[in-house]
Amino acid sequence: MPELKMSVKIENTLEMITVTDQELAARACDGCRSSFDELVQRYSQKVFKFIFMKTNNIECTEDIVQDAFVRAWQNIEKYDPQYCFSTWLYTIAIRLTHNHFRKRKINCIEDEILDSRSGNQQTPDQIVSQAEENQRVWKLAADLKPEYYNILWLKYVELLSIEEIAKATGKSEANVKVILHRARNKLAKKLN
Repeated sequence: MPELKMSVKIENTLEMITVTDQELAARACDGCRSSFDELVQRYSQKVFKFIFMKTNNIECTEDIVQDAFVRAWQNIEKYDPQYCFSTWLYTIAIRLTHNHFRKRKINCIEDEILDSRSGNQQTPDQIVSQAEENQRVWKLAADLKPEYYNILWLKYVELLSIEEIAKATGKSEANVKVILHRARNKLAKKLN
């Protein structure tokens, strides 16, 4: 009998891996806690990195991330599966972060080295050099308007499409393109 339980657990684990975010959200909407837990597993680190880049405070970031997932669970029935779950979740996280800064008026300083995204074999010196350059770029980006920073982050770190960014920020796609263009120009001027 223990073998049967083990095979069912393995099957369920494999099934969770192949299930889309939208399907998991639909199951969660029907009350399936394990489906929502899988969404938390998939997105908690990504949302944490995103929020931490804005707060530069681990405890504060943990609180906001927890609140984002609690709100997502409480409002899962409002999620529209025709859109990406990540877009909906980032919208919640962005709003909570803005509310946090509005309430506490904390200045956002970015000081975390971004992971190297290059697939090429690099020497340790090249990896350190690239990490330092990434840190420099995101420090400069953190000094831009929050709106510019958010859109740059969603585009280049989270790799969201213009359409997904528009939904996450509540802006039109044309507006996102304009803001992205302006943010790139401002950042390029700071880099020079």
